[in-house]
Amino acid sequence: MKLIFKEDSAEISELLGFVDADVEINKIRSDLYTATNEIVSLIGQEVYDYVQGLYVAEDADNKFLIYCVQYPIAVNAWRLYVPSGDLAHTNNGRKMRNDDSTGEKSAFEWMINRDNDAMEKRYYKALDTLLDYLDKTNLIIKPAVLDPATDAVKWKDTEAFQKTHKLFVRTTADFEESFAIHSRLLLLK
Repeated sequence: MKLIFKEDSAEISELLGFVDADVEINKIRSDLYTATNEIVSLIGQEVYDYVQGLYVAEDADNKFLIYCVQYPIAVNAWRLYVPSGDLAHTNNGRKMRNDDSTGEKSAFEWMINRDNDAMEKRYYKALDTLLDYLDKTNLIIKPAVLDPATDAVKWKDTEAFQKTHKLFVRTTADFEESFAIHSRLLLLK
């Protein structure tokens, strides 16, 4: 699977403004693959491949679409990485990272829990933005990016979109008439 991220950390730092600029992409690469697989299971392989092709081609006209796919992947990858990144994994087991020379101290557990909850909400909102954008634009997946021998497919004709129509309640707007949920991903799960 090809990622829609460059080999440097600048893109991650740009997407996740709350992350230090010196975070190496290699530290979260495995989590990027895991997060990408989650997105692919939600939007389908053909849509992901199309967006990845646009990314490689540096298509400026579809910059927001690329962002809509990259952002939830980056947030989820960071969510997956951070719990282990807070600790040093040494030959003597796990140790708390604390560098007295920088003046930094480890966060309290309640701070970490609150930040984890905020990142989860951020991830859900990012996925909602992606799904709403795909629904609103009915993205045309052009074969030139994927395979010139295939016909163009619209988002609403994909298997991933049609799976959502098998649900009794399809969108959060439908569900929120009875109960406030505020997350389409939660509804789909």
